[in-house]
Amino acid sequence: MTNDHKDNSQINIAHPMSFEFDIHGYDYYLIMFSGGKDSTACLLHLLDLGIPKHRIELWHQLMDGKES
Repeated sequence: MTNDHKDNSQINIAHPMSFEFDIHGYDYYLIMFSGGKDSTACLLHLLDLGIPKHRIELWHQLMDGKES
């Protein structure tokens, strides 16, 4: 009987976000904006990174036919 089980300590699994990219390399930054804490934090984070305001678009979706 062979042991096909691999020792996970020997497997090099890269973290999903370990790749590098240029955050300033985009023309526009779309934020699905509800006004809640998560979308507000996303907007503030982009501004903190130095993304120009004119490149950020806030999109608010009309849900269930209710206007907000």
